[in-house]
Amino acid sequence: MNYRSISDMNQTILKNLHKVPEDVQVVVGIPRSGLLVALMLGLHRNLIVTDLDGLIARRAISKGTVTLSDVRNSRDYLTTKRKILVIDDSYSTGSTLQKARRSLEEAELPHEILYGVVYGGLKAKGNVDIVFERLLKPHIFEWNLSRNAILPYSCVDMDGVLCRNPMPLEDDDSRRYMNFLENAEPLWRPDRKLGWIVTSRLEKYRTLTENWLRDHNVEYKQLYMLDVESQHARRRVSVPGYKASVFRSVDADLFMESSFVEAIEIASLTKGNVLCFENSRLIQASRCEELRSQLRKPANLLRPLFLYAGYLFRKFPEEHIIVGPIKRSGRYFFRRLQQWQRQH
Repeated sequence: MNYRSISDMNQTILKNLHKVPEDVQVVVGIPRSGLLVALMLGLHRNLIVTDLDGLIARRAISKGTVTLSDVRNSRDYLTTKRKILVIDDSYSTGSTLQKARRSLEEAELPHEILYGVVYGGLKAKGNVDIVFERLLKPHIFEWNLSRNAILPYSCVDMDGVLCRNPMPLEDDDSRRYMNFLENAEPLWRPDRKLGWIVTSRLEKYRTLTENWLRDHNVEYKQLYMLDVESQHARRRVSVPGYKASVFRSVDADLFMESSFVEAIEIASLTKGNVLCFENSRLIQASRCEELRSQLRKPANLLRPLFLYAGYLFRKFPEEHIIVGPIKRSGRYFFRRLQQWQRQH
């Protein structure tokens, strides 16, 4: 399985800018994903950007006034012949690009038009002018994950994926936790029905959790929850082991996990594909040892401690007689730790 994040796509574009002819003047994105590509490419090459309807209507997407000349900013720029690159994120069956080509041919525009994609399989050869990277199926893209066909066959974590994680002071069995369960802010919103939601929330909170999912229009086959008595008891349970056992039992194709550390353990235990939302990486069993060694670096080990300390310190003013000096010392130490990491 191949996975590409938005950051990966940006790097692919940067590495392949030489494939875009120097005399291209306008880049046109095929909605929706192609617009993301067009904006990235337009920024890197300082090009006029528009979408298909905009090109046909002879209008560009509004832009800043300091980056392009007055001539290129004028409304008449697309009324005369230009060299144009129409681009999309990927080429699968070719239907999207063919539809775009027909629309532009029917519009009888005066421009010289090239067609390109960032990721193309074997079918792209001979059908598009520019392919930045050859990518075979199956593949998943971060920017359209919410409507990917793999969702009904996936396990999905809840806190940190569908909604935010509870704050440290919320993560207990108090009324604060009840309030979190009822009112947690949503994060990622899937457009398809999910397979199995696998959460380390306790079974006794099933009704509150199901209510939240219903209120936010999240559809799923089944909800798995941890069957222990209290949050204290949960801390004695291996959460990655519990999630891995569910992943194996339902025979899912993918597990979407919020925590990088837990994602590595789930992938190691199941030999399956785990998509980590914390850093937008696909974790596969073959790389688990390498990733564990990265986590053992001093800066990575201490970072959660500093994040938690930062959360607590934000509750107190800088002038506090005790917390103030600790905050300043912590910032200084963390900067030195980052410098040490860059040098090593």
